[in-house]
Amino acid sequence: MCIVKKHKKHITSDINESVKQLQVEVKQKIDLKIKNLKQHQEHIEHVKGKFKTDIKEAVRVITEVGNQIKQWIDKKVQALVTLLEEKETANLKALQPIITGFQNDFEQFRYCQTAFTESPKFADVTKLLTKLKHIKSEVDGTCENQSPVMPTIKYIKRNVSEREIINLFGDVSFKEQSSKTMTYTNAQNVGTVVDNRM
Repeated sequence: MCIVKKHKKHITSDINESVKQLQVEVKQKIDLKIKNLKQHQEHIEHVKGKFKTDIKEAVRVITEVGNQIKQWIDKKVQALVTLLEEKETANLKALQPIITGFQNDFEQFRYCQTAFTESPKFADVTKLLTKLKHIKSEVDGTCENQSPVMPTIKYIKRNVSEREIINLFGDVSFKEQSSKTMTYTNAQNVGTVVDNRM
């Protein structure tokens, strides 16, 4: 708008030029802000995707380590159980002839005991004497076996704390990357946010 009644369009021309320059400047600033916001948005999406990938990888590795430790424990348990079962089988096999010998001796002495119990029934002293001598020779001829030395077994339990088991695993760390400054424009205010999480 011109204040002079007779103007030569010099002021109007300057205003139009100023408006055009201002429009170009405002458009450039808006375009720059939009470009920056898009870059920040793309960066956030990239970081978010990487974070999700990192979490998945960490979960996979932790699960793998846990399964490996479980396998080691199961393998050790099975080895100890197998060792005990083999020792049991071997010792019972070695013990069987001794048990059979004791059973045979027991039967022999039961026979002698029965014969001795029936001996008073003999009326003829000569037959009784012969029978007693025979029983005595049977008893003297059977040697009494000694009880075998039995092996003992004891499991020596180690006191392992939960902390020691936990120490078999690695640690999870969350590293914050360098802070980025993001400027945003709102209809009411303009501000700067420092995001330390990126």
